[in-house]
Amino acid sequence: MVNVVAPADDAGRFDLRIDGAVRAPGTGNGGTTGPVVLLEGTHTVDEVGAGGTNLASYLRTFGGDCDAGGSVTLSAGEHRTCTISNQNEVAPCVAACNVDEQQCMAGAHTPADRQACIREKNDCVKACRQGHASAGSG
Repeated sequence: MVNVVAPADDAGRFDLRIDGAVRAPGTGNGGTTGPVVLLEGTHTVDEVGAGGTNLASYLRTFGGDCDAGGSVTLSAGEHRTCTISNQNEVAPCVAACNVDEQQCMAGAHTPADRQACIREKNDCVKACRQGHASAGSG
């Protein structure tokens, strides 16, 4: 199993699991379980957040030899590779909040103006996180 995280420099970490057992703890972009010997039959791959990573911040898709639900069926001697892709959905929104804050600060002339910029940015970041969590992704 291979883990792909976008953007590539995202700090997200994931425990990669096969049939509920962690096979690769704390992987980031490009992380892998390496070859794993499994019995014939249907197996399921998934992941859990590691090191403080919140899965709700990511849009997750399964690919490679796995179906859209993360399942793969093996026959004797078969070699299969599944991919889990994690697109950070919150990061672009937070980046936009940071740009807005910088623009606000450029026009801030008093400490009160600067505090207002900071409050607006904090509200923006909170809305990013709440908006994504309410969408139910991950």
